[in-house]
Amino acid sequence: NIKYNSALTISIADKGNSELPYTYLESKLIEEHINNVTIYRGPNSNFKNLIKTNEIYDFVHIGTHGVPSKDSKNKSGLIFNDGFVSANQLSFIQLKNTKTLLLSACYSNFGEVKIGEGIESVIKAFASNDINIIIGYFYEVNDLQCYRDLKYYLNGTFNFNQSEGRVVYIN
Repeated sequence: NIKYNSALTISIADKGNSELPYTYLESKLIEEHINNVTIYRGPNSNFKNLIKTNEIYDFVHIGTHGVPSKDSKNKSGLIFNDGFVSANQLSFIQLKNTKTLLLSACYSNFGEVKIGEGIESVIKAFASNDINIIIGYFYEVNDLQCYRDLKYYLNGTFNFNQSEGRVVYIN
């Protein structure tokens, strides 16, 4: 099993919310595996909470909707409770102590391919943070699949096979 000292989880769902219900269960699963967890669910799953708390967690989980765009990193991004945040805006977030980032969001590695630079995506926006492992998805993914992937990851049985539609960035 992988050990973490602290975690931040931002889940668009709260217990009574039916939209992406497994993001709520993902945050509960993180609580079961990591002792020091800060959780923002439902109405508190906003970008402002990511900004104000992002430097002290070695595991960060964001469970929300991803927005794809091949046109620009200003058009692809994540939806938080307080609105859309572009990949470009996300690139300014400092996650200095984060070892693993799990983006339970559709299309988190979808974007314009730039020769010599890779895919302009949400994952690339976070990659400059010296994060050891970033897990995300190329396509529209069911939140149940994200929950299962998180469960396997925390139990140490995660399949790092990228052909299953997920991408794993290892620094």
